Amino acid sequence: MAIKEATFKFNLPIFETDRLRLRPFNESDLNNLRTLETDFEVVKYLGNGQIRESEETLNYLKKHFKDYQKYGLGLYAVEDKITGAFIGRSGLIPWHFNGRLEWEIGYTLMKSSWGKGMATELATFLKNWAKANMSLNYVVSLINAENIKSINVSKKIGMDFWKEVEINGHKCNAYRVFL
Repeated sequence: MAIKEATFKFNLPIFETDRLRLRPFNESDLNNLRTLETDFEVVKYLGNGQIRESEETLNYLKKHFKDYQKYGLGLYAVEDKITGAFIGRSGLIPWHFNGRLEWEIGYTLMKSSWGKGMATELATFLKNWAKANMSLNYVVSLINAENIKSINVSKKIGMDFWKEVEINGHKCNAYRVFL
């Protein structure tokens, strides 16, 4: 499957934490995303909780390219700094709800990276980066009410339950932290 649009060149920052590198997605990440999005345990708390079809993954990647063009940020590929292996996706994601633009700290990791503190490492970094570099009062995390592990990550970085919201026809809980 190929991306039929012109190759996008983005001048976006690359971020690093102690163990991880966050870089903008590119066309070659389609297979990495397919691997991530075809694992039921990984996707069960995302959107409708279903594995995405190939075309949906392609459209998802194109959405991120559009976010890069429009906002200069979005969801990034996450790599292990030492091995360069793709381990998931994370970033500051623009969403429109409540009649306004909201910024979400989001992350989805391969199962092999679960339980190692990487989600907390990413969320902490993104919260601190947003505080230092964006003119925002707060950031949110949109979490399925049954996703206890992500709820715990949000609490570790100081987030509290805010309210229930609907995104793309799916209800989830919004947690937020003031910056």
